[in-house]
Parts: sequence; C-alpha cells; structure tokens
Amino acid sequence: MFATLFVFPFVNRKIGSLATFRLVILSYPILYLMVPYLTLVPTALRMPCIYFVLVWKVTAQALSYPSLAIMLANAAPSKKVLGTLNGVAASSASLCRAFGPTLSGLVQSLGLSVGVLGLPWWANSFVAIIGAVLSLRMVEEKRRYSKAQEANLDSEDLPFLDADVLESVPSEDLRN
Repeated sequence: MFATLFVFPFVNRKIGSLATFRLVILSYPILYLMVPYLTLVPTALRMPCIYFVLVWKVTAQALSYPSLAIMLANAAPSKKVLGTLNGVAASSASLCRAFGPTLSGLVQSLGLSVGVLGLPWWANSFVAIIGAVLSLRMVEEKRRYSKAQEANLDSEDLPFLDADVLESVPSEDLRN
C-alpha cells in the first residue's frame, strides 16, 4: 500500500506512465534471474537478500499495475467502452493468475525431474524478457474527446467491439 499510495504518484508524476511501466518491466528479468541464486548467499545475508527481493517484487507490482491501467484508459477509443476494456483486462489478468501457478508448477516438476531447480525462475525470466522487449515497442496514447465528440461516436468508431453484440443492443443504449 505504501508503494501504491506514496511511491507510485511521485514516480509517475516525474517520468510518466509509460516510463514507469518500462522501468519496472525491464527489472523483472533481473529479479527472476536472481532468485534461484539466493541459496548461494552466505547464511547471515540470506534473509536480508530475500526481504530485498520481496520488497522489489511488491514495489514493482505497485508501480506497474496502476501505470498500465492509466495507459489502458488513455488508449480507449471512447469513454463509453472503458468498462468493457477494463473488464477484458481484469479478466485476462485473472486468467493468467489462475493458470500461471499451474504452468509454473509443471515447469518446477520438470526441473526437479531433470535436476535443474532454477528452471521455473529461468522460464519466468525468459517470459519477462519477452514482455520487456514488447514494452519497448509500446507508445503511450492520450485520446481526448470533447463531450460533443463522445456523443457523436458511432459503433463504427469502436472497432474492437463485435458487430453482432452491437446489433443486439438498441442504438439508444449505445449513445447513453
């Protein structure tokens, strides 16, 4: 909560949402690569290092999720679709949270069977590297519509909504 309430607003105000997101996303591969090697740290330093990694991970999440939500809202073609857009984003995140542990558990089992205990962390690092590279291609959009422009948006202006769904909704509901 501390990072979300105090650190995120300060960082986001200084460098912006996209830079905040990239900063965090680029640090995840390093974080995931470090974790399996914490067992090699001297016993006296092991717990402080584990706490450091945990604080890093929690702070990174506290910085990445709000900045991603801000960029998602700014990229919406209309305020009328923000609920749908946020719902799809939340559902996708929940789906990943549901299957991620299962997939990581399978990779952990594979690693144990071949004697490579760091395999799940290295796999996570590989996925994080892909995400980091993709984040470098991201462009922050800021769409601003006046109330008149919002009122005049037609279903053709909302390209990611399915045409069958739009046909089943009365047009006056789309305008409200």
